[in-house]
Amino acid sequence: MASCLKELGRIEEAVTASQEAVNITQRQGELDVSSEEANAPGKIVAFTSEEAAHDDAVATDPVVTRNEFVELLDHASVPAPVGTHGGNVRQNIFNTVGTGNSSNWNISGDYITQTVEDTVTKISRMLPYAEDASWDPQLTCIPGTRLAMLAAIDAWARQIGADKICWIKGVAGSGKSAILHTIARRLKSEGLLASSFFFNRDTTSCNTLKTLFTTIARDLANLHADTAEDIAKALAAEPALVSASLSRQFDALILGPSRHLPADRQVVLMIDALDGSVRHDRHVELLMILRDKITQLPPQLRILITSRPTSTIEEHLSGCSHIAIHSIDIFSVENKRDIDFYVDAQLRDEIILLRLGLTSADEIVIRNLKRLAEGLFVWIVTVCNWLRTAYKPKSKLQALLSNTSQPCSLPEQKMDQLYTAILAECGDWEDADFVQDYTLVMGAIMAAKRPLSLAALRALLDGTQELDPQELLCRFGSVLIGFSELHRPILILHISFRDFITDRAAHDNRTKRFYLSKREHSSRLAVLCIKTVNRELAEPIAGTGYLAKDPRDPPLGIPRISGVSEQLTYACIHWTDHLADVEGPHMIQSHIIPFVTRHFLAWIEVVTSIDVFRGSSIIRQWLQQHAPESERHFQYRLQASAMRALGHRLGDAARLEEALLATQEAADLYQALVPEMLAG
Repeated sequence: MASCLKELGRIEEAVTASQEAVNITQRQGELDVSSEEANAPGKIVAFTSEEAAHDDAVATDPVVTRNEFVELLDHASVPAPVGTHGGNVRQNIFNTVGTGNSSNWNISGDYITQTVEDTVTKISRMLPYAEDASWDPQLTCIPGTRLAMLAAIDAWARQIGADKICWIKGVAGSGKSAILHTIARRLKSEGLLASSFFFNRDTTSCNTLKTLFTTIARDLANLHADTAEDIAKALAAEPALVSASLSRQFDALILGPSRHLPADRQVVLMIDALDGSVRHDRHVELLMILRDKITQLPPQLRILITSRPTSTIEEHLSGCSHIAIHSIDIFSVENKRDIDFYVDAQLRDEIILLRLGLTSADEIVIRNLKRLAEGLFVWIVTVCNWLRTAYKPKSKLQALLSNTSQPCSLPEQKMDQLYTAILAECGDWEDADFVQDYTLVMGAIMAAKRPLSLAALRALLDGTQELDPQELLCRFGSVLIGFSELHRPILILHISFRDFITDRAAHDNRTKRFYLSKREHSSRLAVLCIKTVNRELAEPIAGTGYLAKDPRDPPLGIPRISGVSEQLTYACIHWTDHLADVEGPHMIQSHIIPFVTRHFLAWIEVVTSIDVFRGSSIIRQWLQQHAPESERHFQYRLQASAMRALGHRLGDAARLEEALLATQEAADLYQALVPEMLAG
């Protein structure tokens, strides 16, 4: 029933249906059970005394008989519809208005809360936001380059009646993203940037279409009060919009609300690396929206996009009258002039001259580098970064010039040649210690679901003997940025480097030593993450423990948890993502047992407070498949009650998709207890 309601978009009713499926102790009139009845034969107790005494134990539920248990599970599978806000509800309602900063209606055990809060906060609580998707001032164009294109786009952004979409297209490494970061900085300073979303395969939240329009909607809500009110009304009327199709989200959260934006000021939405989200012919819904629906936006709102000219994108967007196209021709006079400008500036820089042992610029070297760049900005930027960080850069430069004398037919081949040359000189590949450290550190960076800072990386690798990540990463300064600062995310300079060492390097005998298996290192990260969770959750964290309280007692909803380190944040959110890549139990089994027996509830509390609850059943499923002998440590009763309490709290917080997931997990756990309870 719940799944059917969810498919129909009736999320509130789906949550209620699932809650009824596990509401085995809260039927009106059946809650008072005497201690004598509780100890009578045929009664089922929610926890054993040992479990109840456990530090992580959830408040015990009242007891029910076996017959009541079976009857309620059977009854709960086909619940009668429950009215939504403003409708008739068949059960008794107890209004607790005036008991705090919220209004709470008790509908026979199901709780609907109206909290006094501002509209933007309410929207932020309901819509997921891709935190790392915004523009970055450190990734803008090199000063003095791209002047003509930047001027053209700047004029388009301000022009009344301009085309609804401006599309910048070019091959990988041609500098599209840098142009968008530069325009974003300009527009932001003048209040003309509505939202920016940079797709990034290195970051989970930025590598999915699911957070695109929810992120943009939250940004639009911050622009204008009436826009925010429209978005809030849409979500109140249809909570399923949180996870609806892109087309439905666009209509309800972007198209309608944007009509309230002030008409006297142009504002721009940005989407970078569109090709990163459209990887297959079936991922074309966004392209269809850009092609067919964007013209319905108010005239003051327009969209700037970038992509590689893939066949699928070309098929949908080329030829549209509302799309202005700016192509980056890497062989154009303008592009050559920009690269020449950059090479001249870099090779005449005092630091590089000093490192090359020169007193003045070598014009022959400058001329050769300009020629060898072949229009690829990322190539020449990587080379110049290398010259600033390499040991004996002069010999490295001479080797590079001699080994890349022949032009490459594809940008990918050209970058692979450069990466091969750079990596070969980054360390002694015959030194087992260097290779081991490269494998551990670079493997973690490549397998991480989002960029980690040096501080978090060090903490995750805690216990690895004599390993200093920063000392190793300094050797890779031409392809990585951010490691010089303790709390700044470590970023890959260009996605082509990641693709090279996690894929293409494996297919050539000369480059196999550089290859890193993402699956292998993801499984290693699973171990590092769960060790971090066990270690740091062993210490008290302010705000945890709320699942041990009755979800009906204030404060309702999900309490705020503070004092969570970056490494614990990452480990709590992503360790189950990495667990999916662990094939053998020997690596992680010994760490999972203390986790499920001591830290499971605190983990759930931290994840739900700081991020989105995505479920916990993968842990049980993994144990059943890979380590069935360890499943006996899984505390079904404890976790079923916790999931039930979590479902109520998420419902109070209007996080209905998560509430449905938690309540469905509770139902599954209670169902798994049926044989044990009937046998008792």
